Amino acid sequence: MHTQISDAHTAPQPSDFSAALRNLKNGQCLARRGWHGKGMFVFLMDAQNICPEAARLPGRPVDAEIYRGAPHLMLHAPGGDLVPWIPSQTDLLAEDWTPVDPGQADGR
Repeated sequence: MHTQISDAHTAPQPSDFSAALRNLKNGQCLARRGWHGKGMFVFLMDAQNICPEAARLPGRPVDAEIYRGAPHLMLHAPGGDLVPWIPSQTDLLAEDWTPVDPGQADGR
């Protein structure tokens, strides 16, 4: 009897921004495959659903217990800075959004 390998171990398929936004609202960190900056990713900064991996970044505490701002998207920039982020038209129309583990993010 041959056992089939589960699809759970395959890389996630890229998605469009609609799916990406749903994933951000569910606490995932995401990046575009088209981004070239090492370590770039986006997460939703909101007291309810902070990307858990982003909350554990060294030197960049993101604590939902003390966060009091309005929900917004944050970009983890290549140098490690966290900056508020607004998607460009290119980002909105892209279909290469993928989940990332910020501890291993290479921006692709």
